[in-house]
Amino acid sequence: MAEVEANAGQPDVGTVILTSGLGQHFGYTLPTPALAKRHSAPVLLTAPGELPSAVATFLARPAITTVYLVGNEDVVSAAVEAAVAAIEGVTVNRIADVGTAVDAAVAIAGLVGWTPGSPGRSRAGAARRCWLPARTSPTRSQPARLRTAASTRSC
Repeated sequence: MAEVEANAGQPDVGTVILTSGLGQHFGYTLPTPALAKRHSAPVLLTAPGELPSAVATFLARPAITTVYLVGNEDVVSAAVEAAVAAIEGVTVNRIADVGTAVDAAVAIAGLVGWTPGSPGRSRAGAARRCWLPARTSPTRSQPARLRTAASTRSC
């Protein structure tokens, strides 16, 4: 964990994502890169019940003002939340304080929103969606597979 401080990247990081590093909590960790990209924030891992000293030292940097805890109290305990909240100048936001890893992923997707280059929004995907049939039923003379661009969804 000593590498956290040495390899933290930008010295002016203002937001940090914190979640469990245990394998059984992998589902909570999986969607965090999208939130990290949105905020240009590092993802730090903790034990569910104890905040590692290297992570606490990193969070005490003056530039850090927001910490997102991802997962319920089984993933990141109330003790870890209290330790982070005790750091002066840091606001703690818990994502998916109740529920499952799927709830965390949905909450993160809501926070991130749609941005160009986000997963599932490639140009190829947009082109495929342009040629999906419209919601109206085809006529006998115009089967769905033969519709023209004018009768399909717009991009």
